[in-house]
Amino acid sequence: GMSNIMERVRTGTRTRLRPVLMTASVAALGFVPMALSTAAGAEVQKPLATVVIGGIITSTFLTLVFLPLIYVMFDESKGWKNRLGLKAGAMVIPLLLLCGSLQAQVQENTVDINMERAIQMAIENNYELENARLDLEIANKLKKTTIELPPPEINLDLGQINSDLHDRYLSISQSFRFPTSFGATGKLNTARVGMETEKLNMTRRELEASVSSLYSKWILYHEQIKLVITLDSIYQDFLAAAESRFAGGDINSLEMVVAETKAASIMNTYQRIHTELVISENDLRVLLNTDNGLHPQEEEMIKLDIAFNTDSISADDNPYVNYVRQYMEMQEAEIRSERSYHLPDFSIGYFNQTIDNAKGFDGIQLGISFPIWIW
Repeated sequence: GMSNIMERVRTGTRTRLRPVLMTASVAALGFVPMALSTAAGAEVQKPLATVVIGGIITSTFLTLVFLPLIYVMFDESKGWKNRLGLKAGAMVIPLLLLCGSLQAQVQENTVDINMERAIQMAIENNYELENARLDLEIANKLKKTTIELPPPEINLDLGQINSDLHDRYLSISQSFRFPTSFGATGKLNTARVGMETEKLNMTRRELEASVSSLYSKWILYHEQIKLVITLDSIYQDFLAAAESRFAGGDINSLEMVVAETKAASIMNTYQRIHTELVISENDLRVLLNTDNGLHPQEEEMIKLDIAFNTDSISADDNPYVNYVRQYMEMQEAEIRSERSYHLPDFSIGYFNQTIDNAKGFDGIQLGISFPIWIW
């Protein structure tokens, strides 16, 4: 064999470079469409694809760079005793420090939460709830525009209006809608505020229910992971015992295959539950609108106290029913408001003029306009 350690490292890396890169590239490129997808469900698929691609790149780097350095450092013949081992150690130690700093940063970006904290974060950060708050704010501001008059009109005529002499004609007028129109508009704005209020309450109740359900499911997956790990350790001991018995001739190959299948099924179950755990955590982060990692404060499954109250499940307290009622009330108010535009508009004004340079001619103007094209 080769006695030169560097020759062994160069030959090994040269031999494994192509298969390692090809295997990693095929796996990473397979997840690129998922990472770049913008279709429905992409907010759940993107984080999973990003984690897989990052893990493949990291493992490839460790295989081609980190492992050869470790091999040089811990070579039994030379290792730390020669300059080559010291150089390898000088390259490995900064990598270890970098990994430690990244791990510390990840831990700093992880938030410990419970169900109450999760609901509070969702109420503070959720975009859908914030949109409902802004819609209510807009409705309240529109309520102040119930009595809205058009700007007054001022006219000034100078010149030869009545004769060869120069005269002046000044008029000021103000138009306004039929008085009952203001009441219809006010009822419409009030109904709109009520509808947006019920919409905000409904959105908040739905958000709280979604966070509670998703958080409970997330905790359930954590507990299932713990149980599967325990089962895996038991089946690994069972597999080791089966291998010993198979080597001793106590069991046949069929029983050995059954033992291996049992152990493999536990690992498949672990992968499935872990995937569901990652998906549920990503969904919870979307509701909480946070980029930080999440870690549950509870060490075990939480027990929810469900108290049924006849008042809380009645139709009068149902947020969706109240929202539909307010929506119907707003539609009726909008119909009455639109009908008010069929009524005539009024105008009142004052004029002052001179006739052949004679002053003191003034009066009041009254007008009424009909929307004849609607009748």
